[in-house]
Amino acid sequence: MNNLYGSSTQTVDDKWRIRIASKYLPPIPEGSTEPVIKRVSMIAGPQGCIKVYEPEILQEWLDKKLAMLPDTLEGLNAKRKILSSVEHVDVDKQYRVVLPPTLRGYANIKKEIATIGMGDHFEIWAKETQDDLDEKMTFESAFAKIGYL
Repeated sequence: MNNLYGSSTQTVDDKWRIRIASKYLPPIPEGSTEPVIKRVSMIAGPQGCIKVYEPEILQEWLDKKLAMLPDTLEGLNAKRKILSSVEHVDVDKQYRVVLPPTLRGYANIKKEIATIGMGDHFEIWAKETQDDLDEKMTFESAFAKIGYL
């Protein structure tokens, strides 16, 4: 899952499943009946989102970021907090995943979600939360942050 961009919205079903948008999937070989992705890794992200990665990409990210933590009580507590939020979730043949209870509670997901492509992963947000954040950032200010204007 690389070069993930764009956004989408959907409703969580009664079993707390969502469908991974096709824009976040690698090309599916013609005639294939097997999912091109069989498992994803989810982790609590900042501001109340769920970050979704291919397991290998999340592991690389964790190895790099957690190595930066000092070997102190505070560093160990941060590591515990981060790692305790990781959930490995199977993907079914229709590219659906179940949102784990701890993560959907953290993200305050009730029914409607928004997904946002973030390059090497995508984020899942409670739609209301993402709408609130989106209202606070204009395209002009976003481009100004990267020195485009």
